[in-house]
Order: sequence, then structure tokens, then C-alpha cells
Amino acid sequence: MEGTCSNFAVFGGNRYTKVGQCEHPDGHDHLFAQMYPVDTWGKEYITVPFASRLGGDLVKVLAAEEGTNVTVNNVAYELARGEFKSFIQREVTSVKSDKPVSVAQFSLSQGCDGTTGDPFVVMISPNEQLMKKITFNAPSIATISKYEVTIISPSSGTASLTFDNNDISSRFAEVPQSPGYSFATLQSSGGNHTIRSG
Repeated sequence: MEGTCSNFAVFGGNRYTKVGQCEHPDGHDHLFAQMYPVDTWGKEYITVPFASRLGGDLVKVLAAEEGTNVTVNNVAYELARGEFKSFIQREVTSVKSDKPVSVAQFSLSQGCDGTTGDPFVVMISPNEQLMKKITFNAPSIATISKYEVTIISPSSGTASLTFDNNDISSRFAEVPQSPGYSFATLQSSGGNHTIRSG
């Protein structure tokens, strides 16, 4: 419609899928995530393996422009517009590029992972989009008994970070491939939680 412009959201995913290259029949799920607008994509990301998962995580890096040079823990790739590189991560990973990219992290299906649990996907925020405060909800569901949250921060800011008003500064470790950044994975619970810096 000419002259009319409205906001919209784009979701990507699959109604019933498994993640990983294995023949196990279990571990399918509904995987959908809201996509970030291209103008919010970044050039530097950090991914941390999901806690309690044994088989590693599938990470996909998608390029917005032709000739995008990407390094994953210092291994270089060149991607065309709309092309992606996927890999299994088993360690904290640094993704850097010279043009905007989007990064998604998938947990593997239980048959591929050696744990009980369906696959899921998380769109990773670039380091350029880090926030100073966030409140989020972890749904309380009867089938979920273990909750974990991973926090990535500039190392210079970890001294003032709190989780639900509790000091967590001692829980951080430096990201090996991204000096200047640190991460922590914490045990949590269902319900509302607030992470705050400063």
C-alpha cells in the first residue's frame, strides 16, 4: 500500500524438527524465533555452550552482504549474501566479521546430544547490543526442573553485575578468544529475574 508503513515482525523456524545429524527417532520440537532486523546485526558475537548439554551446540552464522569475512575462533571463512556457515561448538566461541552477520545457537535433539531434552534455538545478540539492565521470565513448567542463565559482559563491568540483587562478580571467566569480555553460567529457577550492571 503506497504511503502506508506499518511495523511488522518476522519469525523463522520449523513446526516439527530435530537438530543434529543422528538417526535417533526422539527429540523433535517446534522451533521458532523472532528474527532481528538486519540493521541491528553486529560484527562481534560470543557464544557459550548450553549447560548440561553433552554433544555440543549447532551454531549458524548468516551473512547480510557479499564478501563477508568471518572468523570463528580465528578460523576464517568468506560468505556470500544470504549464505551461512554452521558448526558444532563445544567451547566458548568468538565470532567476528567485517560486515554484519546474524548468529543463531541451537541445542541438539536428545538422540544427538546424549541428554533428555528437545532442541531449541536462541538468536544471539551481538556484543554491540549489550544492555545494562534486563528483566526476563523463565517459565515455570512441570517438565523443567533445571534452569541456567548465561551472561556475557565486558570484563571491566563484571564487578558491578548483580543477578536478582545478588553479587555475581566472582562467577565470571574471561572469554579466551575475545580478551576484554567475560562470561558466567548460573543456576537459576522459574519466574522473573533481573540482571543489572552498576
